[in-house]
Amino acid sequence: MDGGGGGTGTQGTLPSNYHDWGVITLWNTTNQRLTYSVSASTYQQGRYFNFTLGPGQFQSYFATFDAFNNAPNFHVSFDPIHQNNSIQLSQINTVFEKASWYPGVGTEGFPYAIAVNVSGLYLTPI
Repeated sequence: MDGGGGGTGTQGTLPSNYHDWGVITLWNTTNQRLTYSVSASTYQQGRYFNFTLGPGQFQSYFATFDAFNNAPNFHVSFDPIHQNNSIQLSQINTVFEKASWYPGVGTEGFPYAIAVNVSGLYLTPI
């Protein structure tokens, strides 16, 4: 099909130094400092890493993916020692950026609030 330029077009290629990134953002809406674990299926075979957020703080977590429809599955556990009862986050943002990109602001990901109720800590999309 002609793209309107008068000739036969050819498919270009995307720059090799760009990737799709799956990104989530966690917001600590509690009044306590929290330590938790986060994993992404496409980063180090889904290994968990521990992080700490103070009350009102937020942080983005990201992992690259290149295979079509193979976005990372993010998991969060409020048990940073054993990673029991991890929660899979079903929604992520996708960002197409350079291979050296990182979320500098910390709000680039699909937002989830860390909240607390009588049953303990939980995550909810915001």
